[in-house]
Amino acid sequence: TDGDFPESMYPVLERIELKEGAQVMFVKNDVEKAYFNGKLARVEEVDEKGITVRMYEGAGDKLSSTRYRLKREQWENKRYVVNAATKEQEEQLLGTFEQYPIKLAWAITVHKSQGLTFSKAIIDVGQAFAPGQVYVALSRLRSLEGLSLRTRIEPAVVSSDKDVVAFTQRGSEQEPLPQQLRAKQREYLQQLLTGTFDLGDLLRKVEYTQKDHTETAQFDDDAMKTALQVLRDKLRAEEENTRKFQNQLIRLLMEDRRDELLTRIGKGGAYYGDLLQERMKALYFHIAQVELLTRSKEYANALKEIDGMLMKKIATMAKVGYVASCILNGEEIQRQKDIEQGLAARRAVMVGEARAWAEENRPKSRTGKKKKRRTAADEPSEGMDGAERPERPARPAKGSTYETTYALQKEGFGIDEIAATRSMAKSTIEGHFARGIAEGALEIDGLMPAEERDTIADWMRENTDKSLNDARANFGDRFSFGQLRMVQAWVKREEGV
Repeated sequence: TDGDFPESMYPVLERIELKEGAQVMFVKNDVEKAYFNGKLARVEEVDEKGITVRMYEGAGDKLSSTRYRLKREQWENKRYVVNAATKEQEEQLLGTFEQYPIKLAWAITVHKSQGLTFSKAIIDVGQAFAPGQVYVALSRLRSLEGLSLRTRIEPAVVSSDKDVVAFTQRGSEQEPLPQQLRAKQREYLQQLLTGTFDLGDLLRKVEYTQKDHTETAQFDDDAMKTALQVLRDKLRAEEENTRKFQNQLIRLLMEDRRDELLTRIGKGGAYYGDLLQERMKALYFHIAQVELLTRSKEYANALKEIDGMLMKKIATMAKVGYVASCILNGEEIQRQKDIEQGLAARRAVMVGEARAWAEENRPKSRTGKKKKRRTAADEPSEGMDGAERPERPARPAKGSTYETTYALQKEGFGIDEIAATRSMAKSTIEGHFARGIAEGALEIDGLMPAEERDTIADWMRENTDKSLNDARANFGDRFSFGQLRMVQAWVKREEGV
């Protein structure tokens, strides 16, 4: 042994006494699969170099012709602790124990014999104490011809598990499985529909955040002061409607009016999804403003938790109609990646717009007082205080289109996906990327393969007097003009130009 390894934990004897012809059993699985836990062998030779054995094959009545030299194995005593700095679980090695992984095995316990098969065995289960123990012992043999009972098996020791007996009895009393399945499906659907269209958890989170951050969320700006209150009031206003809608869905489900149920689910999901997305957009403007205030980090994190709940609720509402249809029609439920990607894209656009707007309207004080008071007409969406947008179109915030592209890229969207999402040309998106690389807002890694980047960069470094048109003429259609601009921006940034 080395270190802390208590004797009570020894897997085998610290000192093993053997002789040639002794029958042994392995107590550990071999990583090279030469043996496994419970495999039997016979000692062929014991010398100063170690122990040589031959394995029993099949039912344990035939020895292999191959001799195997045993290797010492090591067992470890470990404990797991939580790192105070990283909050992650770490492993600590306290001690080790080293020995040959065998023990004498002229006899074997019933428990250890599970999974093994014998042609002959002397069985002693006269004092069996656990349900099924006698069955396990007797069923190890291939036939009754190899069975020898060392003690009489009394009826009292042949016992059955009470839970197994009870389950068997209940089985004859239960409804057929198809009927049980339909009942459980209806029960699950009821829980799913009730939970999906319940805004209670979200409302309580908003109320808790509002109450818990009364000190940290003190702002000079009226819109920032009332942002959470507006969200809370909007959710409260829907409480009665959601209760009525839930009851309507449950009634349709119980009456098995499937078509009508799915129609109502679709309409409800669309209504509440739009409502929550509108609230989410307003929340992003509030978060973007709060993030600019250095003393409001905890409050900003609480707002992001609300954002997470909103996203989850919107996604659930978008999928619930499909899930309900699959359950009612006995179809397999597939992951709805298009819905998830669509929501992620819309979120990225809203976040980009909000951050660009907040940057342009950056407050000059830490309590949210703005440099310039802007009206709701300047905001891309409904005002934070709930005021409706004026009829004249809102002026986009300067740089917001680039910020939106950056946000989508950071969400994992590729050039083609961003172009499709924003209804823009691919060349326009590549232009946004080039600007982002030049400003340090984006990294070129991930925007194009390193091999292509290096090919273009090497040419540009060797031809510093050449223009992008010259580069295009050199490479032809191999690279787009936008890709050349991206690499040019990267090279200039790398060289500090």
